[in-house]
Amino acid sequence: MKRIYKKFLSKVHSYSWDTFDVHELSVRLRQAEPSDLPLLYSLIIKIIKRMTGFTLFDSQIVAAYAMQSGKIAQLPTGEGKTLAAVLVAAASALQGRHVHIFTVNDYLAIRDYETSCEIFCRCGLTSSCIIERSSLSDKKKAYESEILYITAKQAGFDYLRNFLCMDRWDYLRNPFDMVLIDEADSILIDEAAIPLVIAADSTASQQFAVQADSFVRDLDEESLDFAALSLTESGINRAEAFFQVDNLYALENIELLTAINDALEAHYRLRKNVDYIIKDRQIFVVDQTTGRTPKNRRFPAQLHLAVELKEHLQPGQITTVCNSMPLRFFVMQYDKICGMTGTAEDAEKSLALSYGLKVEIIPPHLPCVRKDLPDQIFDTDAARDLAILRQITACHSKGQPVLVGTQSVEESEKLSLLLREKNIPCQVLNACNDEQEAAIIADAGRAFAVTVSTNMAGRGVDIRLDDKARAAGGLSVMGLGINESRRIDKQLAGRSGRQGDPGISQFFISLEDVKLSPLYNMNPRHAQRILEGKNAEYRYLLDKYSHVQELHRQQITEYRENLLFAQPPMPQAAALHCINEHWSDYLQTMENIRNSIHLVILGGLDPIDEYNKAAAKAYEEMMLDIEKDIAVFKETPCPDIFGRPAATYSYQIDESRSQFAKSRKSR
Repeated sequence: MKRIYKKFLSKVHSYSWDTFDVHELSVRLRQAEPSDLPLLYSLIIKIIKRMTGFTLFDSQIVAAYAMQSGKIAQLPTGEGKTLAAVLVAAASALQGRHVHIFTVNDYLAIRDYETSCEIFCRCGLTSSCIIERSSLSDKKKAYESEILYITAKQAGFDYLRNFLCMDRWDYLRNPFDMVLIDEADSILIDEAAIPLVIAADSTASQQFAVQADSFVRDLDEESLDFAALSLTESGINRAEAFFQVDNLYALENIELLTAINDALEAHYRLRKNVDYIIKDRQIFVVDQTTGRTPKNRRFPAQLHLAVELKEHLQPGQITTVCNSMPLRFFVMQYDKICGMTGTAEDAEKSLALSYGLKVEIIPPHLPCVRKDLPDQIFDTDAARDLAILRQITACHSKGQPVLVGTQSVEESEKLSLLLREKNIPCQVLNACNDEQEAAIIADAGRAFAVTVSTNMAGRGVDIRLDDKARAAGGLSVMGLGINESRRIDKQLAGRSGRQGDPGISQFFISLEDVKLSPLYNMNPRHAQRILEGKNAEYRYLLDKYSHVQELHRQQITEYRENLLFAQPPMPQAAALHCINEHWSDYLQTMENIRNSIHLVILGGLDPIDEYNKAAAKAYEEMMLDIEKDIAVFKETPCPDIFGRPAATYSYQIDESRSQFAKSRKSR
């Protein structure tokens, strides 16, 4: 442990409050000098002990201090991240900060808030929790609290909705002071580039999408380059004849071309039970890093509609985007960013480059005795599956619980069938039955339990062993294949060996894995590092494309808020509505440009430069149109009949599946 942390711990432990009851501790805390951090920590730690019965480990105290210093703390599974967050949040709030604690879902926001709210109250602090169904009035009060539990995306959606406000009462004021992020690498790296979107119902036609779906179903190798997923010369001629247009790539046909590209993506690249599932006759996008189907996650633009048509489902309502921004830009608005996770070390470089954040690796209070066995590598999927079945059988026969992490819903279902054929009972946890997660995980640490899961069981899941399971060797974690990121593999392995428990982990890898096939001749772990590099490059590229639009969003937001909060108040509904309409048109224009930007490479041009030029031109034209319309409204006052959309939708876009991604593949 670093000297600075040992010195801080020594100061914290130098105080003794054993004779103080919780009321006396609260009074003493209110009298404490906010700048005396060791004193604050010692009092808060003792209040936590009195309220919960838990004595914080030194590892939790050090993790809290590292976060207090604006770092990302790596704290292993089972080390008590929830109470570490309570400690740093309370201390920071007592120093005058407004602290937002970002969780990965509403369930954890509610759980952690209910665990901590009485502790904060004893510290003389106000705390709240916002979830998706919270009312506007509840949200307004919650944002005034000193400590707020909320998901990152919900906070982002609340911020974006301010752009639709027609009355200053509806505006939610986010102080953007301090944010503490749980599972920081997941939110700051994996989800950072996923745009948050606020949308409203659109009157746009589905005609092109329906026609494109019909057209692409019968394409052959002569018409389609399956590797590049683009039409050949023959395919272009066939399309122009089918749609009765002279030039498919003419500017007036950009919506048609986008519909064709979306249909190609839906039919020939996106895979059912891998990239998406069908549940209640709806399409749910599978998050490849978590194995979950996040609520309100969609494929970009009309690609979602193309998938619905492919699967012969009733198409959902077409929407028009009202406002959008990547999660990274939202988080960067906070004055102070810190967080915690079990796998920060492998994201250290990305966290430093994207956020200027340092990582502090905190040793566990008990050494990890889990055995991480060497990878088993096989030429075929069949050989790999046979080997993992043998290993599961061996563990099950002696009562050792087994957790198998698979790469997709399809793989989890296939393995469960193979196990049942061998009369080995198992529980399956994937995106199709995520509502059963709590019950399945509760049993996963019992002797003889076999659990087959997607990446859902890899992060934020605490599997507790019973005595028989511990005696049988602890939890055996097996990976059926490896992920594109070492962090995800380590999260899976980390389900075993919590708080000094025994356990083992091992990965079974097939060289037929689709991810590894382009890198067949390489060691799988070396290939994994190359994939990590490519994904990091894509995040960097996406960030460069997003930067100019984010700059424009900031400018138009400031312009609109100056109208909304003008003094003295003025009739402004028509002007605000005008700004909303023009900004939505701008976003649609930029979406159309992004869908075809990869084509400029054929002319030897830089797609980023061309995109930025197009964005600047579109924004300039938008502002001129807004000013003209507002001038008309001033000369001819309109009755305030304009309001925010009757229905709005908030969702995140899986940008990696957009046609825009082709600009990366072409570089």
